[in-house]
Amino acid sequence: MTKEYQGIKQAIINFIKERNYHLVEEEVVEAIKNAVEEILEEKGLNAVLDKEKMAILDLSGNPVERDISWVFKYTVPRHLLRVIEDQIDRYEREKIYSIFRPMRSRIIKAEAVGETFHLGSQMKRAIDLRKNFEGPLYEFGRQHNIYVEGGKEPIYIPRREWFMWNLAKYILEKTGYCMSINPHRKILRLKKQEKAVVFNINGVDAIMPSDERIKGEDYISGREWEVILYNVNQVCLEGFQLYVSRRQIDFLVNYLYQYIPELKTIKVKAVAREPGVMAKVLIDRDGTNFRVGNYADVLSEVSNKLNGEKIEIVYRNADTEQLLRSALNHDGSVKVNSIDKKAIVITDRKGKAIGKQGVNVKLTGMLTGYGISVMTMDEYIHDSNIFIGG
Repeated sequence: MTKEYQGIKQAIINFIKERNYHLVEEEVVEAIKNAVEEILEEKGLNAVLDKEKMAILDLSGNPVERDISWVFKYTVPRHLLRVIEDQIDRYEREKIYSIFRPMRSRIIKAEAVGETFHLGSQMKRAIDLRKNFEGPLYEFGRQHNIYVEGGKEPIYIPRREWFMWNLAKYILEKTGYCMSINPHRKILRLKKQEKAVVFNINGVDAIMPSDERIKGEDYISGREWEVILYNVNQVCLEGFQLYVSRRQIDFLVNYLYQYIPELKTIKVKAVAREPGVMAKVLIDRDGTNFRVGNYADVLSEVSNKLNGEKIEIVYRNADTEQLLRSALNHDGSVKVNSIDKKAIVITDRKGKAIGKQGVNVKLTGMLTGYGISVMTMDEYIHDSNIFIGG
């Protein structure tokens, strides 16, 4: 093995350690082989690298065995290292993909590493402010191609060259708006939201974007959480290959399956969810002996693990009025217009039917597909605009 090759190999091993990659020595050698052959092919040469001898077999004319240092007739060591690093990146992505692709859509355990701004490929983007900015946040966003949700709050940003990471930190401190990247449109956005969370899954980093968190959960570093792996990319998506969530409907359904296996034999017809607050699950139990009452303790345990999110399982019913009563978890008079998919609930306990911040009636509407109004009898009688048939 030549001195040059030893130097290249050591540089690559250091590169792997620095990046916390998961490749073994054989895969490193394969990356070197591919890089050497790629460079020689670009120069119009027909040559292969013998991994055992670490020698190049030149097949351009009569086969000639050459020392690996021959490649430096056609390139410089720095370029060769760069090509090898690109090959290693590809091998690493493929390895992670092959390991985690079968785990997609499954509940897995992940250890929280810490919060972060999820800025993807724009993390190193710079904004050179030639003069101080003073005005509403949304105006700053408009000037610099950053989508701002709301943003009427005034902000002062001194002139200087701002890298996005530092700018995100400054804006969060001054306004409470957190910056993240929209992975579909690949534009930066500012919202009143929490940071993204980085998790460790068997030595591989995964990201939970800010809008995949359950509000109010504190992802303390070192604590283990159950998450759903909802996206695995062979090509890195804005810096991460693994994306996890605790908000998605699939997470809740699979979580319930984990704690109540009997649900797998029953059709889940619909789910409406306000993560961390309440979820309603509509099931069709025809032909089964499934009884929700038998799982009160289990549902309470699930609720505790989801930051107190109340879980209600609703039986599907052909009688729309009865279905709405069950979904609302409230006995009241229900008037249904099945043509327009509207319903009016008449009750003297209006607040209970609507629920805190309207969540109960909102989720019932999402679950059943009905637009629901809740009224007292006096409101119903005196509202002359109401006409609703059976």
